[in-house]
Amino acid sequence: MTRYAYYRISFLLLLFFCLTPPVTASAKPAPPAHHELTYAYFPMAVPVAVLAEILKRDRILSSNLAKTRTTLRFLPLTKGKEAAALIQQDKIDALCFSDNPVVESSVNGKLAIVGMVKQSYSAVVAPLGARMSGLRNKRVGSVQGATSHYALLQGLAAIGLSDRDLHLFFMEVNELPDALLQGKIDAFAAWEPTPSALLANHPGRFSQIYRQTSYSYFVLSRRLLERHPAAAHELSAAILRAVRWMKKDTANLALASRWTVDGIASFTGKPPLLSAPDVARITAQDLLDVPGTPLLNDSGGGASPLRRLFNFMKAQNQLPPQATWETLRSSLKPEVLRGIAAQPARYHLNRFDYAAGVMP
Repeated sequence: MTRYAYYRISFLLLLFFCLTPPVTASAKPAPPAHHELTYAYFPMAVPVAVLAEILKRDRILSSNLAKTRTTLRFLPLTKGKEAAALIQQDKIDALCFSDNPVVESSVNGKLAIVGMVKQSYSAVVAPLGARMSGLRNKRVGSVQGATSHYALLQGLAAIGLSDRDLHLFFMEVNELPDALLQGKIDAFAAWEPTPSALLANHPGRFSQIYRQTSYSYFVLSRRLLERHPAAAHELSAAILRAVRWMKKDTANLALASRWTVDGIASFTGKPPLLSAPDVARITAQDLLDVPGTPLLNDSGGGASPLRRLFNFMKAQNQLPPQATWETLRSSLKPEVLRGIAAQPARYHLNRFDYAAGVMP
């Protein structure tokens, strides 16, 4: 090899190594992004508040969510109208709330109705001896847009009256009993347990002059169900687990009821109208003793409670003109909880681990 050839080959080799990128170790995949989910609840609504207090303390839930870098934030609210507004803004991922705001929030296709967590009553309460027909020109309190508001409207419609035939005062549900006791209103419409608590605390003074069956549902945002199905399923499993835990031993129900009473006092800053035994009784009556709950039994047929309520709200012009029953019916997702219930080992439905300390 001539000296010229040697230098030429050396130059080419040097050029090759300079232009070839260095071999480096494979980059590690980025960790999954952290997600914060928001679970909204109503501290003064039993039994949905009981479920929230249990979920707050569910170590299995928090551990399984942590595996996917997900945390859960609990947001206390006073009424379904607040939740409906936040749902439209995609600020709530899961909650249990009553049928009226469920209908209002489902007609735009944002929700998945997964289970039923309460079968109870909304009632109109007035002084003993009063009747619905006697409410004409009377002052009646209610929570605007709530299930009890629509129960009042339906009760009036049944006797040929409307809200224009009385003086309607809107206030928070915890303000209604005091307003009636102080003579500021002549009657009120509210969901349980407010009517029963007033009657129990003031026997012989008041009565329920009208009541209507109402339901509460466990719902997920469709956004959560579609984008983060694992987290949605863990939340759903926690609801099933909470119900099973309370059914397993009355001591568990009693403990959850004490948590709930403490939560009501913390939220309102006042002594609660309900005692822990009251909460336990209502939870058993409205949730634990209702056959099938929390599995969803509403098929969405013509005689279903949601269909009847949708028709009434539509006739009252309380829903957008474009709202259709087909959109709401497509929100019914009974297969979610049923699928989880069929896999008890995978979702730890019969293993319980709840923190007993005070929760935020």
